[in-house]
Amino acid sequence: MNDQPSPDQCAQWLRALAEPIRLKMIRELLCQPQTVTALANRMGVEIATASHHLQVLLRADLLSVERQGRFSTYRLNSDFHRRLSRGRGGRFDFGCCRFELF
Repeated sequence: MNDQPSPDQCAQWLRALAEPIRLKMIRELLCQPQTVTALANRMGVEIATASHHLQVLLRADLLSVERQGRFSTYRLNSDFHRRLSRGRGGRFDFGCCRFELF
């Protein structure tokens, strides 16, 4: 990711974030990396549902995953997290727009 993403890239990020459960997941992952099971429990959803939404965020390049045996730990992608550090709190600067997570 560079500082001036293409309109297509920005639209991809916004589409990935346009679902309430995904916004909640991002909020949870701001605090610490988590497994699918932990996120599913925190969200009150089935593991398959959490996994689906995490895959959407992964395909949008907002998350990274670290596999340890049969467990996968999800965290904010370092570039996405860097864009957070430009703002305050839950404010992301995508370069094409700013997004604030409450």
